[in-house]
Amino acid sequence: MKTLRKYKLLKPIFYLRDRVWNKLGLFQLKKSIKRKLYFKQAAKEDEARRKMIAEKIMQLPDDMLTEVDGVNLVVSMTSYGYRVEKSCPYALFSILQQTHLPNRIVLNINQDKWNDNNIPELLKKLQRVGVEINYTEDIGPHTKYIPTLRKYPDDIIITADDDVYYDEDMVADLYSAYENTNRKVVICREGKLIVRDKGIIQPYSSLPEANKSPSENSKIPFGYAGVLYPPHIFGEEIFNLDAIKQLAPKADDIWFAAMELYYGIKAKHICSKSWTGNADVDRNEEYNESVSGALYFSNDLQNQNDIQWNAVVEYYQLNKKL
Repeated sequence: MKTLRKYKLLKPIFYLRDRVWNKLGLFQLKKSIKRKLYFKQAAKEDEARRKMIAEKIMQLPDDMLTEVDGVNLVVSMTSYGYRVEKSCPYALFSILQQTHLPNRIVLNINQDKWNDNNIPELLKKLQRVGVEINYTEDIGPHTKYIPTLRKYPDDIIITADDDVYYDEDMVADLYSAYENTNRKVVICREGKLIVRDKGIIQPYSSLPEANKSPSENSKIPFGYAGVLYPPHIFGEEIFNLDAIKQLAPKADDIWFAAMELYYGIKAKHICSKSWTGNADVDRNEEYNESVSGALYFSNDLQNQNDIQWNAVVEYYQLNKKL
């Protein structure tokens, strides 16, 4: 059809057709049908992949994680709702496939909803493999890091998301970069560069991507790509749950970046050859708003990131810190 449009004699016909289709809403209908077909195919492909990985999980040896080199290196994750069964075990499997295995993997989940008796069978198997399941208070996405930081304050902690298949070099990339710093720098593979205009920190939505600035500048690391936090860099304010719930209840990246500014901590962005940023466990859950619990729809599309970012900047007077 597209090749016919190039002929001048046919252009008026297509012009009239397009006007009629647009008036009748047929273009929107066509787009909707294509979207539904895409998600149907994606669901089929993703389910097949999860089935294959589930079989591999059940074949993993028990007690895989050990004290490898004397360095206490933890990967920390949280999950909720639908994802505890449909995404989380598969993300955890990708952590167990790392070229540099952590000494400990911690999954923090809501103590009011989950226990050893009702977690999915794949998580029970992963417990035997060595994943530590910590039933704790649910503080939204912040549950990914804060309970683990409380429990293991002396350890290097890498945070990971529950809906991503991680490339096998994620831990190695972050840890290698950490070793080449003063060990007080947060390491990330994706993020935003924090900039000011006339002394004012700019809104979250206008901040540029951090990959244009690999130096140790102030950044907002993106948790989904993996972030390494050295031990003993934060003070007690990072545990201020009242402030979290008031200022940034759905934006852990923003809260942790605010705490980095508050305590004068820098973040270093690194490039990773193996990280593509396109490795969702469940594309329907991630991008199909009608079935999704992803924070992307509220934080990004409904401008909640800007609201939460402005709130922490003002509350902690971060314009004076940067």
